[in-house]
Amino acid sequence: MRRKTLDHYIPYCLWQTWELDNLVLACEGCNRSKDNVLPWPLVWLLLATAPQQAHFAPAA
Repeated sequence: MRRKTLDHYIPYCLWQTWELDNLVLACEGCNRSKDNVLPWPLVWLLLATAPQQAHFAPAA
């Protein structure tokens, strides 16, 4: 049987809180392998909702 741990959905190094909204149950191996990486669904959501920046031509 694998040991269960509490994992921070958004890594603790980025959002230093123990709020329940940011905690998920994970096996010890999964928690260790995720380390301080943002989950892909959150990355895609952030990219989809980020304001678009204008692209500028390099200065001549």
